[in-house]
Amino acid sequence: RLVTAGELVDHLFNTKVPPADDLQRLLAQVACIGEASPEVLSLVTAEVPSADDLPGCLALANELTVLYETLGADAVRVGAVAEAGHSLADFTEDQRWAALTRLYEEYERILSQQGLQDLHAARFAAIDGPRWHCGHDVVLLGTADLNRMTRLMLDKLDGPIVALVAAPESEADHFDQFGAVIVDHWAERELDLDPSSLQFVDRSADQIGPAIEVIRQAKDAIDPTADQITIGLGNESDAAMFERALDLAGVLGRAPVATTVAQSRPATLLSAFAAFIGSRRFNDFAVLLRHPDLEAYLGHGIESQHDQNIDVAIGDWLTLLDKYAADHLPGQLTGNWLLGDPAGTKRLQAVYDAVLALAPPHVVLPLPEWSVSIATLLERVYGRLELNRGVEADSQLVHALDQLAVALRQQAKLDPQGRLAPALDMSNAIFLTLSRVGDKPIAPAGGPPAIEMLGWLELALDDAPLLIITGCNEGQIPRSSGVDTFLPDQVRRVLGISDNYSRYARDMMMLTSIVHSHKHVTLLASRHNQDGEPMAPSRLLLACKGVQLTDRLNEFYRTDSQPSVRPAVLPEPGHNQFIIPLPQPLDKPLERLRVTAFRDYLACPYRFYLAHIRRLKMVDDCAVEMDAGQFGSMAHHVLSMFAQSDLAGSGDVQAIKTYLGDRLEALLRSHFGTERSTSILIQGEYLRQCLIMFADWQVEQVGKGWRIMPQWVEADLEAQLETDAGPKTITGRIDRIDEHPQWGYRIIDYKTAVSGKDPEEVHRSGAKGAKQWIDLQLPLYRTLAEAVGLSGQIELGYFQMPRDKAKSGFAPAPWQSDELHSAVAEAKRIFNAIDNGVFWPPNDPPAYDDGFGPICMDPCLERAEAVLETKRHLDQFGQE
Repeated sequence: RLVTAGELVDHLFNTKVPPADDLQRLLAQVACIGEASPEVLSLVTAEVPSADDLPGCLALANELTVLYETLGADAVRVGAVAEAGHSLADFTEDQRWAALTRLYEEYERILSQQGLQDLHAARFAAIDGPRWHCGHDVVLLGTADLNRMTRLMLDKLDGPIVALVAAPESEADHFDQFGAVIVDHWAERELDLDPSSLQFVDRSADQIGPAIEVIRQAKDAIDPTADQITIGLGNESDAAMFERALDLAGVLGRAPVATTVAQSRPATLLSAFAAFIGSRRFNDFAVLLRHPDLEAYLGHGIESQHDQNIDVAIGDWLTLLDKYAADHLPGQLTGNWLLGDPAGTKRLQAVYDAVLALAPPHVVLPLPEWSVSIATLLERVYGRLELNRGVEADSQLVHALDQLAVALRQQAKLDPQGRLAPALDMSNAIFLTLSRVGDKPIAPAGGPPAIEMLGWLELALDDAPLLIITGCNEGQIPRSSGVDTFLPDQVRRVLGISDNYSRYARDMMMLTSIVHSHKHVTLLASRHNQDGEPMAPSRLLLACKGVQLTDRLNEFYRTDSQPSVRPAVLPEPGHNQFIIPLPQPLDKPLERLRVTAFRDYLACPYRFYLAHIRRLKMVDDCAVEMDAGQFGSMAHHVLSMFAQSDLAGSGDVQAIKTYLGDRLEALLRSHFGTERSTSILIQGEYLRQCLIMFADWQVEQVGKGWRIMPQWVEADLEAQLETDAGPKTITGRIDRIDEHPQWGYRIIDYKTAVSGKDPEEVHRSGAKGAKQWIDLQLPLYRTLAEAVGLSGQIELGYFQMPRDKAKSGFAPAPWQSDELHSAVAEAKRIFNAIDNGVFWPPNDPPAYDDGFGPICMDPCLERAEAVLETKRHLDQFGQE
């Protein structure tokens, strides 16, 4: 048999009482924590979980499990820590360890009631008992870091034990009889390195260049195959970076295990499903629907409570979901959808029902009874797929499903009536299942020979002759343990268990073995991390004396070192693959345009093309409050109803305020329901204050003789403009037009922006005497009014409802007839430009997110180059 050092102990002996498995131990811990008094738990942890807080109980249970395993691995009983007496007085509190001991004793009692015992208790019983014979020869290989419990167990064994150590005979005294290092010797050992094998770079990413250069030189000299080269990673998170770099260099690299079950498709599906059924929040529902496997399942055929098979296009329901979110800003989902779009709402209801059909009704059941429900959910989503273990993507999926199946089968075997079967809802049952398997690795499927990337501690037994070790910096090699809640390093030293000192000794032996057993070894370290923060060289590299130590320090901390510059891998000039999509010629001339659209063309012709020619629009579900458009539309809707009501000419301010408040509340209820978020409540109250300001102003205008013309409230008007290509139509919806017996007409546009900008600020920009039009809305409103027969004096302006009440009221536009004529001429020029296909170049991005940023490459540093590249295409191909 081939077993790991961790598995060896349990192969050496049998116990009369079966040890509890990992699930039973975990659930016993959870039961113990749930039954413990808050006073006891408060001595153990600062965050005391309640009995019904499964995530909190699991987190603490896992902490205690790690503590018990750490102590048990080095044969230290939990109660012995509190009994260590004065030697621990400086490092721990007696009360805390007394509480931990009490929890452990209760945990053992719970297991004993189930006819089980703790794994470590069984091992302690074995080493306290007589010697035994296991019937096997034992050969130990690579056991430099063997823990004390394993050594004690081996001491009790009758029979031959052989330890194989990769070292010359002269080093025999530096290992014990089981091949483990003699800590004090290796902690003081010096590391003899060839200076040419050691390279320092500025930042951690700069290690890529020297690593690839070493590989290139080796190919020129000895031409090794890919599987004769290994890269050891001091920081395993660098694996993806090195894999990409090797790929760009034309070399196949294979990273160490890069994914875990928690990152797999089934686990992320279960996690999203659990979050939704546990919260019933819209945001969680939106996340769940975007899981690709659920999309595929629903797209294949929705099984709902009402219909056996409803075909719904995935793009349709996600767009509907985004629109629903943007329109209604929902919080909790109860199944009662707000009917903004009845057809779309019916479709969303079908999707919602189909998702809920995957879960049983909301009930609380013992953990084992949930195994079938969770397995059924997975079977319905994945059961129709044909999977091939030889395909990388399928292999990872099968591996994850296998791990989940093992966990579910183990949970199903629990006694539903026993203390180790907590009563849970489905959300918490999924959470518990995932917590047990989430960190299990998913090994890659393999493939052709490649440069392997391994954790550096795996290198001692790797036989590749060419070895590159990266990240030789303090904190990475050797890896020091961080702050331990229960066992800081000083306490470990007193208890005689593994600590940073013993880990350093082990790592010194490992690195010495690596350097002496490989033909070509290169060690890389960086002076700074990727954030520019300084790093220190590994203590292992400084394990030398005299001139050698001085030289290594001087080389690492050179003041004249320059930041490394890695050559970028870029396309040839003139062949930039990243170009902004070219505007296409119009299929037919543009004959109509809303007056508000001219502003978009003046801001950016290309964005105008995207919005008004290609009809693109951003829809997402990110909003948490009404945006400016929604807020303004709601105000316009209420004021429109008022302007066409019997109160439009009233002087009763209180009646107007009541009317406006009632209509606002009805509108808020229809859009957002009765259970509104805090942000909607605040915005609703702010809008109510705006309407109160309006009511006061409106009564004042009635007293001055102004009357609302109801036929022109929110009326869709149009007018003709003569352009080079003939007449063009402009359209617009004017909020309201007032009439006065002496002063003529007044066109009013409602504005709810908090800034309260006047019409001149909004419509024109530039130095005095040289202002340019940036918006044509109000001037073209006058053209629309004249087209329906209004003549004489026509005033333009905003009714403003800003945050600053001093700026509220009517703000007139200051333009004279020649300025208004120039605005109309500008509109004609824009029509002519559109007819001629002038949509280039794109201007600077707007201050807000209009959704076109990715298309226009706004976030890209190379945006200017992309614009020029597109221009080269335009020049080369023209209208073709």
